[in-house]
Amino acid sequence: YGTEAMGALRIEKGHVSAPELDGRTTLDDLGLNRMASARKPFVGSVLRQRDALQNATRPSLVGLEVLSSDTPLKPGMLLFPEQGDISGHGEGYVSSVTWSPTLEKYIGLGLLAMGIERTGAIVRCVDLLSDTTVPARVTSPHFFDPEGERQNG
Repeated sequence: YGTEAMGALRIEKGHVSAPELDGRTTLDDLGLNRMASARKPFVGSVLRQRDALQNATRPSLVGLEVLSSDTPLKPGMLLFPEQGDISGHGEGYVSSVTWSPTLEKYIGLGLLAMGIERTGAIVRCVDLLSDTTVPARVTSPHFFDPEGERQNG
């Protein structure tokens, strides 16, 4: 059915799916706040305004580009700053990964504290169970055709 190809395309375009929609994320966390109506109520509109859900340090959706093309990311890896100790729960996690044939490297989506503000920063993606660390650059979650030029012709 081509589900692997659809998954790769989804991640390249930055489209969220079940791994990012885990019940803890909001429209704002996922960069979808422009879809929310300012004129009429919708399910979740009141909840969305709570102080804790407006906190600037909340994790937000980011793209992750692996710096070494031969090292894959794994979903569930914890995100830590480039420098410092690796302890605790990290500052976020990797939610979806794929090999991008377009970019010829491993890429992923993740949720990172103050994520989009950290575009260009290097983070360490860590799997504590297998003692694996993969450095990655924080990017926009839209890896391919971010303006939709190809889609819209």
